[in-house]
Amino acid sequence: MEHPDLIPTAARLGYKLATCPCKNTQQLNRRLDSLYASNVSGGSLSLFFKFLCVTPQRTSSKTLLKILYDMDTILNSNQQFMLGPWIESAKAVAPLEEKSQFEYNARNQITLWGPREEIVDYTAKEWGGLVMDYYIPRWTLFVDTSRECLIKNSTFDKEKFRQKVFTNVEQPFTFSKKTYLVEPIGMRSLQLKNKFKKINKNEEICC
Repeated sequence: MEHPDLIPTAARLGYKLATCPCKNTQQLNRRLDSLYASNVSGGSLSLFFKFLCVTPQRTSSKTLLKILYDMDTILNSNQQFMLGPWIESAKAVAPLEEKSQFEYNARNQITLWGPREEIVDYTAKEWGGLVMDYYIPRWTLFVDTSRECLIKNSTFDKEKFRQKVFTNVEQPFTFSKKTYLVEPIGMRSLQLKNKFKKINKNEEICC
C-alpha cells in the first residue's frame, strides 16, 4: 500500500492539472489563430470552416467546445486560476460609489483593454469563469457564423463578424455584474485525472 504522503490530494492535483492544461490551451489557441489567419484572408470560406462545421466533421466543433468546458472546470479547481478573486479584489479596494467602475475596469483589463477593443486580448487570461462566459461564447459565435456562411454559400465577412462578437459577447461581458466563485470547486482526484486524460490523451500525470 502506498504511503499517504505519496498520494496526491485533490488540491495538489488540481494545481498540477490547472497549470498543465493552461499551456495546452494556449497551444490550441495559437494553432487555431494561425489557421484562422491563413484561411480567412480575403474573406473566403476555408477548409478550416468545413472541418469545424460540415457533417461528419461537424463533431470537431463540438469537441473543441467540450474541451473548453472541461478546461473551465479544471481551472476552477484552483483559486489561482479563477476569475472570481480578480473581480472581487477590485471591488474590495473600491470606494462604495465606484465599485461598478472598478469592476468594469477589472473585466475590461483582461479582455478588451479599452472601451472599443483598442488592444483586444492584450492581457488575455485563461481563468475559470472567463473561459466559460467569454471565450466559449466567442468560439460558439465563430462556429455558428461559419456554418451559416457555408449553408448560404456566402463569404465570411471578418469586419461584420468582429462587430458581432464585440456587440454580443465582449462588450456585454465588461458591463456584466455576474458574480463568480472565489473558492475552488471541490473535485475528487479521480475526476480531475479523467478530465486531464480527455484533454491530454498522450501525456502522463506526474504528481
